Amino acid sequence: TAVEIGVREGHWSRMFLQTWAGASYHGIDPLPLDADLESYRTTKNMPEVYKYGVETIAYLNANPRWTFHHELDAVFIDDFKDESLDFVYIDSVHDYAHVKETFERWWPKVRRGGIIAGHDY
Repeated sequence: TAVEIGVREGHWSRMFLQTWAGASYHGIDPLPLDADLESYRTTKNMPEVYKYGVETIAYLNANPRWTFHHELDAVFIDDFKDESLDFVYIDSVHDYAHVKETFERWWPKVRRGGIIAGHDY
């Protein structure tokens, strides 16, 4: 089981699901998956990003291993037992204090030999 905190429009979720063979993948984000898509559609040179975003959301929603939690990660942390996760990927708020707090909160959920990683911190 894997958890991604900070999904945005699902680019990394799609990539991980296409390359990782785990049983379930949980994406957590307080914003809806399509929150940024409309701005991509109307911005110069961004229609291809919009198209990819729409395709990505369709891919995720059709994938039986994918579950999207539309809320803050702290709301769902108790849904996962300690040492039960294979992989946690943190890509939410990018300031030091928030990243540190998120790592500390999710670290106990990762099994021995599992991976906790992130982006932009």
